[in-house]
Amino acid sequence: MFAITLNSKEYIYYLWNLFSPLCTLTKPRPWPNPNKGKPILQYYFYTKSLPVLTKMFKNWYKWDENNSKYVKTVPLNISDLLTERELAIWIMDDGFKKSNAVG
Repeated sequence: MFAITLNSKEYIYYLWNLFSPLCTLTKPRPWPNPNKGKPILQYYFYTKSLPVLTKMFKNWYKWDENNSKYVKTVPLNISDLLTERELAIWIMDDGFKKSNAVG
């Protein structure tokens, strides 16, 4: 699932169009449902369950026994996995500035 804050509505549609072959047919939807009278906080869409996405997940997430959850890890061969554009998209989605570095 991809979820983006309301401030980035255009960006979630960009991602949905970029990944549309891997997505369910549903376009990005607001959350919470505006029909329930609450303000929209974010937009989201779902990807399909595909072997290629499972493989990607296993490359990027490792099971942490101590916390009983998956933890994102950066693969050592990241330069073989991501183009410059894909790295920029990843940073825009998950990154943050930490001193003079990206966290």
